[in-house]
Amino acid sequence: MSYNGWSNYETWLVNLWFGDHWTCQADVEESREYIEDMIAEQTQQMPDWMVDLSGLNHIDNEVDWDELKEHLDEEETVDG
Repeated sequence: MSYNGWSNYETWLVNLWFGDHWTCQADVEESREYIEDMIAEQTQQMPDWMVDLSGLNHIDNEVDWDELKEHLDEEETVDG
C-alpha cells in the first residue's frame, strides 16, 4: 500500500527521518547499515514475542532502499 507518494509507510518514514541528511547514495547505504545495526541491537535485548509484536524484525524488509536512492538521484537532477 502506498503512503504519501512513497511505496509504503516504512520507506516514507525512513526518508522523513534521514532524507534531509543525504547527499549521495552512499549516505543512503550508511543509513541502512545504521538502521539494521540498531534493529539488531534492540531485538537482541527483547524477548522474541516482543520482537514479533513490535514488527522490528520486518521493518528493514519493508523499506524500499532502491526507491530512496532513486528519489535522491531525482533531487540531484532537479537541483543540479
